[in-house]
Formats: sequence, C-alpha cells, structure tokens
Amino acid sequence: MNVSRLVLVLGMLPFAKSQALEVAPGDFEPLPAGADAVLFYYQHTDRSELYQNGHRTSDNAKLSSDVGILRYIHAVGLGENLSWEPQILLPFG
Repeated sequence: MNVSRLVLVLGMLPFAKSQALEVAPGDFEPLPAGADAVLFYYQHTDRSELYQNGHRTSDNAKLSSDVGILRYIHAVGLGENLSWEPQILLPFG
C-alpha cells in the first residue's frame, strides 16, 4: 500500500461512524450560479400525553407548538461543475 492510499484511509477514519439524521428531497440539487432561494418550513403539533423518564405521567396534557425555519441560500459558482451554497437558517417558534 503506498503512502497516499494510507493517508486517504486514515483521513477517512473519523467519518466511519457518521450517520445522516434527515435528508429532504431536493437538498442535493445545486442552484444555478448567482441564484438565490428563500424557503420556509413550518410545523404545527398538538400533544396530549406527557412522559417523564419514559413513563407516561399524564394523558390530559395540552401542549401545542408552532415551529418554523426561514432559510436563505445563495449559490456561488466556483467552476463549471462546482458551486458553493452558503445558507442562513433562522428558526423561530
């Protein structure tokens, strides 16, 4: 095994246990260079059960939550097949 392969394998070891938590459709589609996108995500939830340490303590709890995320993306073209898309996320609830 040559040195460059060894360095590559050793460099990938910290990522061996990495896992994706969630992937949304379209997240891997690059925008055209210079394009901007503004997205809005929203979730409303009502809950009626309350748990503590894995045990139900009440089945008459009344909890509602409204959570949103405002997301801004700007695409910067670095090459013909390479783009950089910095993002700003503003969660609120």
